[in-house]
Amino acid sequence: MVTVFLLMIAVFTSETSASWNLGMDLDARMVITDFDEVDAGIHVVGASLRKIITDSTGDRLILFALVEAHDDFSDWMLHEIYAQYKGPMGRWNITAGRFSVPYGLNTDYTTSRSMFDDLYPVTLGMAMDSGLMLSGVVRDIDYGVAVTQGHGAHGTPDFPGETFGTARLGYTFGDAGEYRFGISAATGRTHSKHHPDHKHHEPHTIKRSFAAIDATIEPGHWIARLELQAGEINDQSVIGGFGMMDYALLPRLDLNLAGRAIRTDGHTSGYAYVGASYRSAWFTFRGGYTYDTKHKDHILSFQIYRMFSIPF
Repeated sequence: MVTVFLLMIAVFTSETSASWNLGMDLDARMVITDFDEVDAGIHVVGASLRKIITDSTGDRLILFALVEAHDDFSDWMLHEIYAQYKGPMGRWNITAGRFSVPYGLNTDYTTSRSMFDDLYPVTLGMAMDSGLMLSGVVRDIDYGVAVTQGHGAHGTPDFPGETFGTARLGYTFGDAGEYRFGISAATGRTHSKHHPDHKHHEPHTIKRSFAAIDATIEPGHWIARLELQAGEINDQSVIGGFGMMDYALLPRLDLNLAGRAIRTDGHTSGYAYVGASYRSAWFTFRGGYTYDTKHKDHILSFQIYRMFSIPF
């Protein structure tokens, strides 16, 4: 597969143009739990490089890599690295490498820089994985099908890995495409390092099977995202729901709401979050309150975030 993509580059170089983009972001946080336990530090630092090769019809080949350092630089990972060949009008695209799996909201949304989590740390156990994906857009329909290794973004597993499959079918409508809905399915095995309690067990594989429905509503001054998932983890039933909304109070000030509930093998856990975001010329400042229903914790969280990109 790597050879195929290198041949594509060689073919297009003489008849196409290319552009580069360097991106970096910084996520620093302070978390106060029950008003006495304080944790502050660098949550994530990321650096990405993107190369886009175009021809007379538009973007043709995209090469992308993202390196991240988590938890005060204690955990480094090659979070994404892929090559994507785009077919005519984007009707079909072939992606090889480590990418966002096509499933639910994960297709075009992430909470990795937000003050709250979605369902994926519990259900699929990961948002990124290494493998092959076929995706595209045909009129108002978008689709994605992937076969991956089930090891996520932590480390480089031996081929072929655990084998994990994901798929999503979406529909966009509205005058400006402000409504998006999708159905998804996932099945296979993943590595235990992506299970919430992996530190308490020896490494092993986990069997997962899930189905999901998702919706995104974006009429203009506010945006809402909803997702429901149901399935099994090692034959134990799991059902969960996630929702978030950003509402523009002022041009630079947003109200942020989010919530999650997950029922696993008869036990329910979740959270409710309310906060605000202010975007200055150089930084985004976020602050909020979270109530953890499982541990009965009251959590105050604050974030300073900066992202920039340099095209060349």
